[in-house]
Order: sequence, then structure tokens, then C-alpha cells
Amino acid sequence: MRTVHRQSGQMVSVKGPGGIMSFAVSWDGTRLLTGGVDKTARFWDLQTGKELSSFTKHTDRVYGVALSGDGSRALSWHSHFPKGPGKVYLWDTATGQELGSRDDAPGGMVTSAAFVPGETQIMLNRGSFGEKGRLCLWDPKTGEEKPVVTPPGNNSNIFPWTVSLKGDRILLRYDQTLQLVNARTGAALWDGRIQTFAGGVLNISLDGRLALSCGGASRGGKPFDCYIHVLDLETGRELCRFEADDVFSGAVFTRDGKHIAARTHKNMILYELPQMD
Repeated sequence: MRTVHRQSGQMVSVKGPGGIMSFAVSWDGTRLLTGGVDKTARFWDLQTGKELSSFTKHTDRVYGVALSGDGSRALSWHSHFPKGPGKVYLWDTATGQELGSRDDAPGGMVTSAAFVPGETQIMLNRGSFGEKGRLCLWDPKTGEEKPVVTPPGNNSNIFPWTVSLKGDRILLRYDQTLQLVNARTGAALWDGRIQTFAGGVLNISLDGRLALSCGGASRGGKPFDCYIHVLDLETGRELCRFEADDVFSGAVFTRDGKHIAARTHKNMILYELPQMD
């Protein structure tokens, strides 16, 4: 895996055994966490490419990883396809020590996880492959876990989802419905249907004003519904949209809130946001 240092432009390579399944970058851009096919998560110095620590308790490929805001703690998780079992681990990145773990019981398979800003609790997404989905808050200190969001329907899975920088809002999708909820109470603030298939990736701007939903689909080898929908986070109203000739596989707001950096299967694209009051 190769990365570019944003100040110097220097290319840095990180190399671990096997392939990389997942990665996360620290807020300051100096550290990288990777999840590998070799059942190991690794923590890297992005300036030198040096491996700083590794986390080796997984029993299957590391499907996902996440870093706390200050980079001092890491999450990594695996799940044996298609029904589990799986496990999510919490690590100290400086020492490599395990700080806690959570398995698939109770409440379904863990498919993704994230630090909630404030970072005393961790959000777990449970349920996949025909199971009813839910978002749960896990407190590693007490071991307590409680459901926060459960979508309607017997087999509704939550995918994707994202937490605002302040940790007070969760934007999620189930079926073709987008919903904004209060992260502490689980109360729905608004919901609306996405009329296109552009719902595979969600992101919230750092200032908490805007959200995006993007993706696309393919039929007979021809892409369609390849849009980025830009929304007012508070109301859910669509403000603008961008279209490409290929399916979007990722998109994020830039730190200054003026652009969207997007990735299709073919290209990296930088979109300039129009002036929005």
C-alpha cells in the first residue's frame, strides 16, 4: 500500500504479509492502521513507513479497522463469512495491549464499529446476512452494551452509517431510507427515501452542516444512478448533486468544507461545492 505525505508530497510504502482488507488514517495524518488478510491489524508511522505495533488475536482476515481521534486507541474486527462467529477488539496503539473485546453474542454479528467522539463508548453495527440490524453503544470499561437504533422490518440491515464529529448525530441507511438520529437517545430527527441507488457511502462534513450519500449500480455492465447527493444535515433537504459515468466507491468532504473528494472504479475526482447559505 502506498500513501502520499500531504505536506512533502513524498510517497511512502507500507508492506505487510498478504493483502490489506481495510485501513484508517489518524486525524493528523501521521499514523495508519491496516487490517490484513493475514488475520493481523498493524499500526504504522506514515512519515517513515515503519510498523509501530501489531495486533494478532484475530482468527480470520481483519475486515475493518478504526482509530480514535488522537490515535491512541484502535478498533479492529473480523467475522467468519457468512454467519460468524466474529469479534471486535479494542487496542492500545502504543503498547499493542488489548483493552477490551466483544463477540457476536448477544445481538447478532458485528459488521462494523466506530469510536463515538468523546471516545468513552464505541458504536457497534450488529446484524447481517438476513439478520435484523441494530446500532449498539458498548462501554469497554463496564462491558455494558445497549441498543441505540433498530430499524423497522424483520430483515432491515443498517448499511452504511456514519457519526458526526461532535458525536451527537448518526446518519444511516436501511433499505432505501436515509435517517438522521440522535446518537444518545436513538430518536429519529428526519428520514427520507433515496430515489436512486446512490446510497452505498455516507459522510458528514466536519462542521456538521452537510451530508452526502453516493454510490450507483450496474445493469448489463452499464453503470447507472452514479450520483453524489449533497444534503442539509439538519433537514435532509437535497442541496445539489454530482453525476459520474461510473459507480462511486467512496466520497468525503474535505477539511475546509469546500470540496468533495470522490473515487469511482476508474478515477479520483475533486468536486467544488457551490456556495450554500
